[in-house]
Amino acid sequence: MASLTLAGLAARLLRLPQITGYLVSGIICGPYVLGILSSESVLDLNIIEGACLSIIGLAAGAELDWPSLSRARKQASA
Repeated sequence: MASLTLAGLAARLLRLPQITGYLVSGIICGPYVLGILSSESVLDLNIIEGACLSIIGLAAGAELDWPSLSRARKQASA
């Protein structure tokens, strides 16, 4: 959990969305890079996977710049 917080703050300092930091933290802590979490423990975490994906989706939606998307949509349809 601490790595997620630190990764989110680091992403903010780099002017990136926090979700980028969360994803990078998950990749680094997972079984394929540093191996902090083993493959077995990742399988055990499937129970809370849905809730985590929901939170990630909400965070991604909060990062959207709706006025820019609206302008882009108007330009694309013109």
